[in-house]
Amino acid sequence: MSDTKEPRDTRLVASAALLGLIVVAGIIVVVLRLSGGGGDAGAGGNPEPSATQSADSSSVCGLPDSDQAVPSAAAPEATWELNGKMAQPRSPKYGPGSLAGGVGSCFAHSPTGALFAAATYLVDASNPSTSDASLRSRFTEGSPEINDPDDGSVAPTYQIAGYRFDDVTADRATVAVAVRVTEGPAAGGQVALTFTMMWEKDDWRIVVPVDGELPSAGITSLAGFVPWAGA
Repeated sequence: MSDTKEPRDTRLVASAALLGLIVVAGIIVVVLRLSGGGGDAGAGGNPEPSATQSADSSSVCGLPDSDQAVPSAAAPEATWELNGKMAQPRSPKYGPGSLAGGVGSCFAHSPTGALFAAATYLVDASNPSTSDASLRSRFTEGSPEINDPDDGSVAPTYQIAGYRFDDVTADRATVAVAVRVTEGPAAGGQVALTFTMMWEKDDWRIVVPVDGELPSAGITSLAGFVPWAGA
């Protein structure tokens, strides 16, 4: 690779570059775009603070902090709507409270809000019509530069299948989101993508690791995950 090669519109290809997965019995290449660089993570499609924000809300658009329990026994209620080919969870209680710029933002300051934020980004990033600038607004400040692997791979159709919380504090949550491939030779394959979410600028944002790699792994079942799906 030439040292003078310019970064392209970045793709998150885990395992191989920042979201590419190889699963036994089939190849699953899940391509998600990430806009790298250390620009202002608050730029782009963030909502303005709500005039109705109350004392029990930390959210930029006034969603209540609500229940701080980790939803490990049962999945939260959600309305699932298609965004591109993927079903995306939405909730008037947990978010997204804004869809400005075609990207969901503004989530409740709670573990469940962090889950909705991770799932929303996963779906938004799978839609090629979503702009890189809007996606960049969902990262914490100082996110690393990520280069396009440019391997010519085409993402299969996949759907959210479940989740698992690995760690939770008041302002940080680590949640693994399981996805299921629904079309193509790898149909039926499942992958777990682990997101570290941080409460920053009154919203949940994704912490992009220094090496630009989202932890990911092929899984054979949803054992240990809470089933959660809209398609």
